[in-house]
Amino acid sequence: MATAPTGFEVSLIAGSGYGKSVTLNQSAGNLSNTTIYVRSAAGDAAGPIAGNVVLSTTNVTDQTVAVSGIVNAIPTVTTPGYQVLVNGARTALITFIGTASTFSWTNDTPGIGLAASGTGDIPSFTAVNNTMNLVTATITVTPLNSTGCNGMPIEFTITVNPSPASLTADAALTPMTTIYGSPSSVERFTVSGTAITSGILITPPAGFEVSLDEKAFSPTVTINGTGNIYPTAVFIRLAASTHVGNYSGNVIVSINNAADATIMVPVSTVTRASLTITADNKTRPFGVVNPTLTVTYSGFVNNDSADQLTALPTLTTDATISSAVGQYAINANHDAASPDYMFNYNPGILTITPVLSALSIPNTFTPNGDGINDTWVIKDLEYYPKSTINIFNRWGQKLFTSIGYPIPWDGTYQGKALSSGTYYYIIDPKNGQALLTGWVAIIR
Repeated sequence: MATAPTGFEVSLIAGSGYGKSVTLNQSAGNLSNTTIYVRSAAGDAAGPIAGNVVLSTTNVTDQTVAVSGIVNAIPTVTTPGYQVLVNGARTALITFIGTASTFSWTNDTPGIGLAASGTGDIPSFTAVNNTMNLVTATITVTPLNSTGCNGMPIEFTITVNPSPASLTADAALTPMTTIYGSPSSVERFTVSGTAITSGILITPPAGFEVSLDEKAFSPTVTINGTGNIYPTAVFIRLAASTHVGNYSGNVIVSINNAADATIMVPVSTVTRASLTITADNKTRPFGVVNPTLTVTYSGFVNNDSADQLTALPTLTTDATISSAVGQYAINANHDAASPDYMFNYNPGILTITPVLSALSIPNTFTPNGDGINDTWVIKDLEYYPKSTINIFNRWGQKLFTSIGYPIPWDGTYQGKALSSGTYYYIIDPKNGQALLTGWVAIIR
């Protein structure tokens, strides 16, 4: 039997089977040459060790073999501090401290700007992260001594954040002017950004609208995209719907991961639109009260109506119930009011017509070409421009018809003179009054 001294262990196989003792088997009382392997025990403390391997059997004096060695301490390394940086920043020098004679390290994320492996301290380097998310590299460090004995590896991390997001807005806007109901001329500015994670929202001050194509304008627009946004044109103008007044303020350029950028909009002006108010023409028979006087508006914008006026115009006329047949002015007084409109006023005409039944309708005329009484003239019929006049012979054949009476009847039919005789007429005023009927005689 071979028994190891304190601090050692023995085996008959070089790579395994170690223990405090091993048994050597004899054959017929003889033992062939046998190699005994000796090593220090794993639990030994660091330092020199020595002793005797004892060879023993029954009825034989023990034999000893002196052994000695040195147990080296396991190399160690202290975990360095974790580092958190931003893209483009310089890291701190990483100096490894421990009992090892040298240090070997590996890096699982070379994309941060550090090699995949190396030995010794890690010098300062420029951290890289061109993504939109943070990147963390794990560095594994193994301590080594001169005998090739490795210590326990340790890990630490270097975290690199993406470049901070930022916005830039560039412009020198000039004042804009327009008339209510029409958009102003267009001004232009540019917007750019870095490390953008969402669309860039453009919000103009009240009264203005913006566009990315100078065609479709709206209260806000969004520049879509992420990462780096190169200078993009944005167009701004006073909106057609903006009420009269002065407008200014800041365009706000915003995203969810950076401070807002602003563009100052100088004082811009919306002036009043022109609205024309025209008194409507009216007609009434003599002796009847005046009809309700009304107006027509021309020039409303933005789907406005008279409801948007703060004061309506009043209408007057000199005609009274007893006024004679004729025409009278209807005046739209200059008292309409609105913050968005200036006014032009046009008068109307009130026409007082004779009562149809009071018309003087001749019962004869003499179309003989002497220039006297050659046509059937009906005085004041011009006040009934929508009336119809029809004339028939005694057999009911229609000989003449007219809407209004611009050209009096000359006693002909289809260009030929009618014979002397009596003809029947029907006059319809087309205004609700009763028909006028009777006979007219042609005398030649």
